[in-house]
Amino acid sequence: MRRAPGGGLAAAFAVMLVAGAVQAAPAAAVPVDPSGRDVAPTPVGPAEGSGDEGPGAIPEGLTQALERDLDLTPDQYLASADAAAKASDILPQLEGAGIDPADVWLDDTTINVHVSTPEEQQAAADAGATPTVAEPPAAPDLSRRASAYADLLNGTGWTQNGVLCSTGFNGFTASNARSVATAGHCLLADGPAPGGTITASMVNQTGPNQGGAIGAVIGPLDQASFRYGNGNDGGLIMATNAAVNLKPATSTWNGSTVPVRGMITATVGAPICKSGRTTGWTCGKVLAVNYQQEVGDASGRITTVNSVATSMCMYHGDSGGAAMIGTYAVGINSSGAWTTAQCTDTDGFSAVYPLQGSSQSFTATHPGWRLALNMTTARVAGADRSETSVQVSKQAYPSGASVVYVANGWNFPDALVTGPAAVTQNGPVLLAPLAAGLPKSVADEIRRLKATRIVVVGGAQAISAGTEHQLRTIVPNVSRIAGGDRYDTARKLVASVYKTAGIANLYVASGIGFPDSLAASAAGASDGSPVLTVPGSNGAVDTATLQAIQRLKPQKITIVGGTASVSAGIAKQLAGQAKTVRVGGATRWETSQLLAKAVFPNGSTMLLANGVGFADALAGSVLAGKKHQPLLITQQGCVERPVLNAMASWQTQAVTLIGGTASLGTAVQGMRAC
Repeated sequence: MRRAPGGGLAAAFAVMLVAGAVQAAPAAAVPVDPSGRDVAPTPVGPAEGSGDEGPGAIPEGLTQALERDLDLTPDQYLASADAAAKASDILPQLEGAGIDPADVWLDDTTINVHVSTPEEQQAAADAGATPTVAEPPAAPDLSRRASAYADLLNGTGWTQNGVLCSTGFNGFTASNARSVATAGHCLLADGPAPGGTITASMVNQTGPNQGGAIGAVIGPLDQASFRYGNGNDGGLIMATNAAVNLKPATSTWNGSTVPVRGMITATVGAPICKSGRTTGWTCGKVLAVNYQQEVGDASGRITTVNSVATSMCMYHGDSGGAAMIGTYAVGINSSGAWTTAQCTDTDGFSAVYPLQGSSQSFTATHPGWRLALNMTTARVAGADRSETSVQVSKQAYPSGASVVYVANGWNFPDALVTGPAAVTQNGPVLLAPLAAGLPKSVADEIRRLKATRIVVVGGAQAISAGTEHQLRTIVPNVSRIAGGDRYDTARKLVASVYKTAGIANLYVASGIGFPDSLAASAAGASDGSPVLTVPGSNGAVDTATLQAIQRLKPQKITIVGGTASVSAGIAKQLAGQAKTVRVGGATRWETSQLLAKAVFPNGSTMLLANGVGFADALAGSVLAGKKHQPLLITQQGCVERPVLNAMASWQTQAVTLIGGTASLGTAVQGMRAC
């Protein structure tokens, strides 16, 4: 091993000399080819037989680095990476409670949070972390100056005009143009950009720190995107050469790759690994986050970069490369205090420019840029919400179903909790309008299913008597479940299906709005649990609902949504009926993600629906139940960060979008972050 990660760095160098930070000539430890240019490998994604064997696979190159640098097994590394992903998920929730991210750290797989008040203690516990009065690990001495390190699988080399750097992560701009993230100082370390077109080329080297030949042109540097200093160190290469295939994977320098499944924020104590053209694939621990690192460059100028300090080996030429925790992208190689490529200094460290988690991060300074993820997308959609529900039915019940539930697809109150009931009875939910009559697509689907029974959900104000008559001409056995209001309808629907007392779990969500109820319905359809809605702003549930809960005798009650959705008074009352847990985030997106993560330990395949409307998510809850896949919600034009975080944690490989482009646009299909 090079050094024990996390050791004190206080006794290091008073000053770092930074000559030749980005130019090829001064980097004496970096060999060059006869043309005077240093060069790195061509692939931009996993090749055939690359070792990318699925979400849990760790290729040999990374296994060797983990054993050498951290004394970790692949299983230990992945477990810590999952904990780091969870820490990243809950950081916004903790910050909202007034907890400094610097007071959050990992100890193997335990997420520790330093707390000093009862409120902070409760917030940490609610987030699923371990509150403690212990202080976080002391940050090493990072006050001394670091060098800007510079010299297309992610993490391999690129060159322009003698400058040698490494590629960070492949991705897409806000306008959906192909691009490669790299370090800003690869262009700006010597001062302002020179102007004109500067073209970057791949470099083909047989291994780290090896000479080779200049490879294919990648494309021009987007000079306006480059930032260096004042907290930032990022820029974009535009991949205009169509022959360069940008694959979402990082090189391990022995023919294998690590797939990129998502993006997270670094947490102190997490294991972290990086790829770079000089020192290859190395690993270490996160030592500090969001601090201003002083960096010296080739011109003698001193600047600052918001950084994640690590104990990874890193040297000139590694700049711009890819830093990852597990299969999650974390940041771009930026600078370091190692004096040789062998990284034998007792107190050396390296700094990474974060991709997210700060106003001085790559995604903050490049709005709309999104990471290229190792996953496929498909779409289940029709011309309108009725036809979309038909297409979902065909996916969920390709061989037919004996029962069909019909609900209003244009008004949500009565329809919200239909999904779990329908799946329990082994049938789909088809959506119809109130007064326009039964859509032909719905009628045709009922015939295809060869259903023998139809259940209409809601009163005549939801599904008209005329539509009910049309349904009877297809299947004579039609019944209607309707109550005096939406809550009564939910109670009657649950009572019609869940006839035996002693259920394992009951979901309770607000019926005033639909997002939390939809999240509950998707979960309930998958795990067989009913959903009851309540007027969540009230101080207590009504007698009829309380009696319905007592009849069900649930072993556990899961409240979906925060106290703004379901009041503390209702939660206290429900706690008197059964063990009660609350799953709620600051937004509908966070609540959807937190509930899905609680229910589905595996989300390698998942569903995505619009969370501003309700219809597609309602129909999609049936598919979630049949396939036992999580369904999350997002906006029409982008993917909310909590959704992307969940995908990263699950290492999602395939996403099915529910609804047409009017519900989930092409940017969502391309996984563009909000």
